[in-house]
Amino acid sequence: MSDQLEIHVPIRLVLDGDDVGEVRAGAFASREEAERVLEHWRAAGHRSPMGVRILPVWGTAADWIAAGAVPASGDPAVAVAGAS
Repeated sequence: MSDQLEIHVPIRLVLDGDDVGEVRAGAFASREEAERVLEHWRAAGHRSPMGVRILPVWGTAADWIAAGAVPASGDPAVAVAGAS
């Protein structure tokens, strides 16, 4: 396992007809803390899809590029095509 620093972002989708939005509750150092936010939202009656997005933290753009310039989110096919 690498020493890559990660943050954990609780996300709740907001569905309004054809529109989809996100509610983010900040960023947490551990997945456990981010999961507590999801538990709080559920206890408050929210039933929309929710989860925890894990994002790597890079010190510099050079670090990110050296790691293969893998996007934190987006189309996984782009990351795979770039790795070839």
